[in-house]
Amino acid sequence: MKKMILKLALFTMIFYPVALLAQPGFSVQSSGGYTSNVFGNYRTLPDYYTDFNIYANNDWLSENYGLRAYYDGTVTMFDRYRDKNYHHHEVGLSFYHDLNENGGRLYAGIGISKRNHTDTYQWFELNEAFLFANTRIKLMSQLYGYLGLKITNRNYNNLDAFSHWQSVYFARISKFFDSGTTVIFEADLLSKNYIPSTEKSLIEGFPEIVTIGDSYSRQAVVLFRMAQALSITTGLSGQVLVRRNLSNSVRYLGTSDGFFYSDEEVFNDVFGYNAREMELTLKQSLPWKMKLSTGSMLKLKEYNNRLALDLDGNPFLDERFRNDKRWINWFTLEKTIRLSQAVDPLALSIGWTSVNNRSNDVYYDYRTSYFSFTVSQDF
Repeated sequence: MKKMILKLALFTMIFYPVALLAQPGFSVQSSGGYTSNVFGNYRTLPDYYTDFNIYANNDWLSENYGLRAYYDGTVTMFDRYRDKNYHHHEVGLSFYHDLNENGGRLYAGIGISKRNHTDTYQWFELNEAFLFANTRIKLMSQLYGYLGLKITNRNYNNLDAFSHWQSVYFARISKFFDSGTTVIFEADLLSKNYIPSTEKSLIEGFPEIVTIGDSYSRQAVVLFRMAQALSITTGLSGQVLVRRNLSNSVRYLGTSDGFFYSDEEVFNDVFGYNAREMELTLKQSLPWKMKLSTGSMLKLKEYNNRLALDLDGNPFLDERFRNDKRWINWFTLEKTIRLSQAVDPLALSIGWTSVNNRSNDVYYDYRTSYFSFTVSQDF
């Protein structure tokens, strides 16, 4: 996968028109916050955290083409549970080409990334490579169609059994109305193949790999979204999403006492459950160049072949499967401040998120909230 991406990148750089105008860009973002439940479980252990992000890019633009090379790096640090500290790095190329004067456009991109952890979580480090391509086509006045795919290879250095290929194919239709209404319908087909097809990774502290299925998963997702401009400064949107497994193969890390509980992919795979989601969002422009965004989401998750457990890691007598009902509420307040005419405005934001996860698996029956303050600057 990596060799193929490097070949594509080299091909693009050689044969892409050399007369394009180069436009470099750079941005930094720093955020700090507090979470009341850093591990997302019944223990409710709080901590403070800090994120620092750097994004650098160089764009080559012409009338109908555009190419971007970029680097995206993030460091995440915790105050109390420092073993959770990690840093993530990604480099890639993205490309667009206008197909016609009616708004048709082709997008494509490739990239690789790496996530590094402390010694305690070193077993969780991974490398990732991906490529994507999608197109936008004007079907008729104010009606657009989209088709695309993304293929990802994820490689866990110390967890061979969890390395996999994943693909996502999507089709979307968007309709815009003069009344300020937007309607979107989308259908996705997801698949996942573990590599190798048989589990073989064993690490200290996780002597068991729980395997359900034969290494291949397929899932269908459909969503309907409607947005309405209530005024020049106010917008309201709602979304309904349904996720259904067509074939199911899931792997979990386990311990001698049962499953190890976490929301990370190797413990809680999206292919491991069916789900229904409902979301409502309100956006409001305020005086003094401020913007408010607030919303609420309800997510109902029904797990396939995963038993709900007590705090000792044992199934209940009725052998019930795990079911979660998750309420998420949030708000974000943003403001821009122009310090100099030579650079873009400084962006400030404060945010709050509340999660109430009601589960028949006792370990996952919890509440948590997050508060953050973010400063970002583009150059």
